[in-house]
Amino acid sequence: MGFVTGFTGGVALTLSLAYISIAEQQRRREAQSRMIRAQTWAVQSIIDSDEGARQRQQLQLQSRPTTSSMEQLAKDRWNLEVERAVRWVQTTDWAAVGQGLENRVAALWAATKVQDEAKHVVAKAGDEARRLKAGAEDEAKGVWSSALNRVRTALGWSGADALASAARAEERIATSDSAVEKALRQRFERRDEGMERAVEEVLRERYRPLEDRDNTVLRGFLVQDLTMRDANGAPPRRPGLSGSSISEERTSHISRAMSYASTTATSVSISGDISSQLHGGYFHPLARSWQAERQLTKSMLIYPIFVTDGEDDFTLVPSLPGQHQLSVSRLVPFLEPLVHKGLRSVILFGVPLKPGTKDALGSAADDPDGPVIRAIRQIRLRFPQIFICTDVCLCEYTSHGHCGILRDDGSLNNQLSVDRISDVAIAYAKAGAHCVAPSDMNDGRIRAIKLKLIEEGIAHKTVLMSYSAKFSGCLYGPFRDAAGSAPSFGDRKCYQLPPGGRGLARRAIVRDIGEGADIIMVKPASQYLDIISDAKELGKDLPVAAYQVSGEFAMIHAGAKAGVFDLKTMAFESTEGILRAGATIVVSYFTPQFLDWLEH
Repeated sequence: MGFVTGFTGGVALTLSLAYISIAEQQRRREAQSRMIRAQTWAVQSIIDSDEGARQRQQLQLQSRPTTSSMEQLAKDRWNLEVERAVRWVQTTDWAAVGQGLENRVAALWAATKVQDEAKHVVAKAGDEARRLKAGAEDEAKGVWSSALNRVRTALGWSGADALASAARAEERIATSDSAVEKALRQRFERRDEGMERAVEEVLRERYRPLEDRDNTVLRGFLVQDLTMRDANGAPPRRPGLSGSSISEERTSHISRAMSYASTTATSVSISGDISSQLHGGYFHPLARSWQAERQLTKSMLIYPIFVTDGEDDFTLVPSLPGQHQLSVSRLVPFLEPLVHKGLRSVILFGVPLKPGTKDALGSAADDPDGPVIRAIRQIRLRFPQIFICTDVCLCEYTSHGHCGILRDDGSLNNQLSVDRISDVAIAYAKAGAHCVAPSDMNDGRIRAIKLKLIEEGIAHKTVLMSYSAKFSGCLYGPFRDAAGSAPSFGDRKCYQLPPGGRGLARRAIVRDIGEGADIIMVKPASQYLDIISDAKELGKDLPVAAYQVSGEFAMIHAGAKAGVFDLKTMAFESTEGILRAGATIVVSYFTPQFLDWLEH
């Protein structure tokens, strides 16, 4: 406390002296200013004798301030600073400041002490380590010398023992040779006697009259005769009555008997490589499942959903068994049981039903209040675990039903269509779609979408799945009923691939991979398994999706309804064929049934 009191007094005294000095300087400057003003007034009065001028000068001098405004401002500022300094001195807890200083000094002293102790410990440890190292080296040298002597001694003993053991082994071998020879000789003599008796019995049975032969033995002879035929199928030569012929036959039978003696007769003769016997590899259901390169799982499935712009739609599509058009308000209760069963992914198709929604440009496709964007937001909110794919096309939203913007002559304007398609894809991705899937088949659309995704800063979180090999044909009929996307004139053969165009499909796949596609899709699936295989070959490092389209789905249902086959069995068989061809993702209307079938 004495230190604090002294420090406070010193500060106050210093501030007071400074204030007195500044005040004295201020008074001197004011006196000098008054003197200068008086002199100036006197000189001016001499120069200007006009009484009115002198009066004006007098008024000017009287109206001037007695002190400079800058000086007054400096004085006020100084007074304020002094007042603040005094207030700071009075309000500061100098006891706490002193205690803090003492604590810091104590901490520094303790740290210095600890550092000195640490240096001492380190030095001591170094000395001890050097001492132990020297002792260990001496001990190691002693151990090495002792071990070396022991090894030398042991080697001397081992050499003598080895010589003695070798001599004893030679004696044993010499003794056992005679016993082995005797045993082998006796064994071969017994075997020869047995084979001679067997051969004589076989010969007697072979030439016995047929009516006196045992049928069992006869069957054995027939099998033996077949196995003894030569490469041309000729039977063995019958022995004659001469002694030499009988001797040759006897010798031949002895050799055959010796070869058959070590084998057991079997009832079945298997020819060829035994690896041709395959049935055992898949006799059990689990073993059969192991034979598949890939098996259908719930995570492979994507379920197509048709979302309308209505208020409370839930309309069955007659040509697509069990599938509905549903509004966004019905989406959550429809998906909830499927999600509980393990649904992992959906692909959304917008179905605008309100009058006046469609136009030549497909303007409603990326409407924020349109069905697809509203559905994306609803699913992200209620089912965050669902992976959302969106089909990107204009055919559902254009008044003419084609997949882009048309020229005046009715042909597709590729550039304008690509610009419009890419804008729609970006709108879906910004709304929260995990995957955008352009199905329009316009040239260059994958590159355009990829560039815009990069430009918008969302390419890192958006999957680009390309309908690379989408073939034209008649299998889309039920889908067009569900999506309302049938063209009002013409067809789509000029931009969708021809059914026989395998080379075109391969080129399209290579092109889309080069333009930045993350997934390659083939559509339809079952009729284009070779294209799926090509896609897997060309895009070895990319997932391959296959769309089992509405026509395939409807055909399987129709066949099952007619009793041609079982629905479940055929659904699995067709899907397994798609997977076998190389697909790793399947877009299927069977997804709700598969969720149940795979569970059980």
